[in-house]
Amino acid sequence: MDTLTVELNQNRPRRKSIGKKISVHCQNIKSLEDINEKVHGARPTEKNILIIDESNVEELSLDNLDESNLFKKLIITCNRINVIPNGAFHCLNSLEEMQINGNRIEVIKEDALAGLENLKDLWLSKNEIKSLPRDLLKSLSLLERFGLDKSGLQNIQDLNFKGLNRLISLYLSNNKIEKIFANVFIELPELEILNLDRNGITTMEMDSFKGLHNLKELYLQTNFIKSLPKGIFDELVSLEKLTLNDNPLDDIKNINVIGLGRLRYLNLSNNKQLIQLVNYSFVNLHEIIQLHLEHNSIRQVDSNAFTGLKHLSVLSLSYNDIISLPLGVFEDNIALESLDLSNNKLEYINNSTFKVLNNLKFLDLQGNNIQNLEDCCFENLNNLKNLYLCNNNLTKLKQEYFVGLIDLQNLFLRSNKIETLDSGVFQNLKGLSNLLLSKNLLENLEPGTFDGLISLTCLELQCNKISVLHEGSFRGISHLTDLDLSDNNIGVISKSVFKELPELLTLKLSNNKIRRFPPETFSDMRKLLSLYLSYNCFGKIEESCFKGLYELRHLHLNNNNIELNEGIFSGLNKLFTLNLSCNNIQMINSGILDKFIRLDTLNLSNNKLKQLDNNSFDNLNKLTSLHLEYNNLESLSLGVFNPLKSLTMLFLNNNNLNYLKPEIFSDLNNLEWLHLENNKIRFIENGTFKQLNSLRVINLNNNELEQLDMTVFSGLERLYELCLDDNDISEVSLDSFKNCKELKFVRLNGNKKLMSDVLLKFHEHYS
Repeated sequence: MDTLTVELNQNRPRRKSIGKKISVHCQNIKSLEDINEKVHGARPTEKNILIIDESNVEELSLDNLDESNLFKKLIITCNRINVIPNGAFHCLNSLEEMQINGNRIEVIKEDALAGLENLKDLWLSKNEIKSLPRDLLKSLSLLERFGLDKSGLQNIQDLNFKGLNRLISLYLSNNKIEKIFANVFIELPELEILNLDRNGITTMEMDSFKGLHNLKELYLQTNFIKSLPKGIFDELVSLEKLTLNDNPLDDIKNINVIGLGRLRYLNLSNNKQLIQLVNYSFVNLHEIIQLHLEHNSIRQVDSNAFTGLKHLSVLSLSYNDIISLPLGVFEDNIALESLDLSNNKLEYINNSTFKVLNNLKFLDLQGNNIQNLEDCCFENLNNLKNLYLCNNNLTKLKQEYFVGLIDLQNLFLRSNKIETLDSGVFQNLKGLSNLLLSKNLLENLEPGTFDGLISLTCLELQCNKISVLHEGSFRGISHLTDLDLSDNNIGVISKSVFKELPELLTLKLSNNKIRRFPPETFSDMRKLLSLYLSYNCFGKIEESCFKGLYELRHLHLNNNNIELNEGIFSGLNKLFTLNLSCNNIQMINSGILDKFIRLDTLNLSNNKLKQLDNNSFDNLNKLTSLHLEYNNLESLSLGVFNPLKSLTMLFLNNNNLNYLKPEIFSDLNNLEWLHLENNKIRFIENGTFKQLNSLRVINLNNNELEQLDMTVFSGLERLYELCLDDNDISEVSLDSFKNCKELKFVRLNGNKKLMSDVLLKFHEHYS
């Protein structure tokens, strides 16, 4: 067994220099001589922190360390150390912090920490320590923080904490402790934080926490605690935070004690045995601010369950089985700001449930079985900002539901069964910014539906059954910036339906049944940036269809039956993205696209293009991505891509190309990705890829290539990946790629005529 011993020669200490290295780092040490050499060569300014990591020593001893008074911090991590002997750090009497984490320590001798009189922080985490000697910590009178988490510790009842009068934090989480014995922490009068979470604790005694009068935070979550002994928390008079979540607790009566009068945060979530909150469950915890009861099995909440909690600000009861709430259940909770009742089984909300909660800002009722709301049930919630009613069974909305919500900003009503919206139903919500009504059963939007929503900026109506957009449907919401009407049955649109939406930036009408727009439908939407019209029934688009959309940046017309006509894109000079994929486009006439001087992405994939006119892409010198895949292209005219000076990605895969003319790509100096897979290319002439100085990837998979010219790839110095799978190549040489300095991958699988030794060479050379 190797023993690590470090010796330093005397050096005159110097003043620390700001910005200079202040540690001695010993890594991958194989012998004592190695570490001595590191330490002897260190500057005085570096002798503040000693780091030893990723070494093979098994027993640790630094008791002969000279100049030890200079070191304030010791870090020993990721080594193979399994034993710390007596006196291992005896001479490090100036040490203030020691971290021995992530090693394999199984044994720490009783006097291993002797001499560390000035130590304030001790961390022994992520080791394999099952037990500790009783008097291990006896000399650490100045210790303030001690961590022994994730180390396999099985018990602490024999550990002597006597003399640790300054210890304020003790971390023992993620171990295998099963029982907390009486008086085990009684010698820690100044302890403020005690972490015992993620152990296997099943049993605690009445005096387990006796003497911890200054404890402020106690973490007991994720254990196996079924019951709490009477009086267990009586002496925790300073406790502010208690976590008991993720246990099998079935009774919480012994938490409700006068001794916890200062408790501000209590987490009792995910205790599946908890089925009822009886009257006065928390009456003595009058300082509670946050109370978490989510993910339990609570079925019944008694009317006085929360009595006494006058300072309660956050209450979570989500994911329980609550069917109804008794009258006056929140009568004492006047300070409540956030109430989460989501994912229960509530069926009805009456008008007195939230009567006194006029400080409430967040109310979550989503995921229940609510079918009806009593009129004025939110009347006193004049500070409410967010109301969640998603995923319920509401079939209608009434104006009376929203009386009093003068400050509401976000209303979530998605995934209900709402069939109609009465005129003026939202009349009282003058401050509302976001209204989400998606995934309902709405069939019609009558004029006046949104009257009163003078602050509305976002309206979501997707996934309904709306078939007609009438004039006046969006009256009164002139500040709207985002409107989503996708996934409906819209087939008829009034000419002036959008004229009252001058501030609209995004309009989504995808996945409807629209065949045409009346002329100048969008003429008043001069600020619109994004228009989504994909998955409709467009055939011919009239010339004046997009008139007025002078600021449009993104136009999506994919998955229709469009044929391109001259003049249909007139005025769209600022367009950045144009998606015309999956249509019926057979040709691109000269001049149709030449006004798109700012266009960055053009998608023409999945059409019926057989050829491209030489002037098809004139003036598109800002284009970076061009999609022409899945067409019927058989050849490419020389010069067709010449205007595309900025192009970086070109997709020509899945066509019928059988030949590439030399220099067809010659002006594409910025091209990085070239996709030619799934064509019928038989031969590539020298010069085809000439001047493609930026090319990184060429995909020629699944073509009919039989041979490769030795120089066809010679100028591609930046080429990184070349895909030639599933061709008929019978011969290829490594010399063909000798000038491709950055080439890392050459794919040649599926070329059945290629000799196995050739394939092996390429696999070895190009991974």
